[in-house]
Parts: sequence; structure tokens; C-alpha cells
Amino acid sequence: MNIKQITDEAEKLITEDMQKAIDAKDQWQAEMFFNWAVGTLNFWRRLASFIVRQESDLSKWNEVNKYRDDALEKFEELVSMDRVPLLK
Repeated sequence: MNIKQITDEAEKLITEDMQKAIDAKDQWQAEMFFNWAVGTLNFWRRLASFIVRQESDLSKWNEVNKYRDDALEKFEELVSMDRVPLLK
């Protein structure tokens, strides 16, 4: 497994969970799906860091590290409670 594969899968899962959080009918459902997205993000962070640390070729390390940093920035925008409406 490489950084691009895990990033694509994480993006798919995060996007699905955030959409479910946005579409939720109850506050507890919105929070549950949001927390699932946060959990996927945290797992992706750990796995991506492990992959970056395993890269021994410096030129590839720089490429993998930049890819991870760019994906992290995108994910942090996706996983935002500001995107989830407050339900009463």
C-alpha cells in the first residue's frame, strides 16, 4: 500500500461520513458521523506518517512528504464541524 492508495480511500470515507453528518436528521447522528470522519482522518495521519518514515530515498521522501502535507490540508478543510448544521 502506498500513500496515494490510502489517501484516496481515506478521502472517499471522509467525504461519505461528512455528507452523512451534513444530511443527518438528529444532532446525535450528525455528531456520530462527524466523529467517524475524525477517526478516519486520525488513522490516515498515523498510517501516512508511517509510510513517510519508511521512505529511504530522499527524493521520493520529499515527494511523499509533500503529497501527505497537501492531502492533510485538504482533509482538515473537509473535516470541519462548521460544515455540519446545528440541529435542535
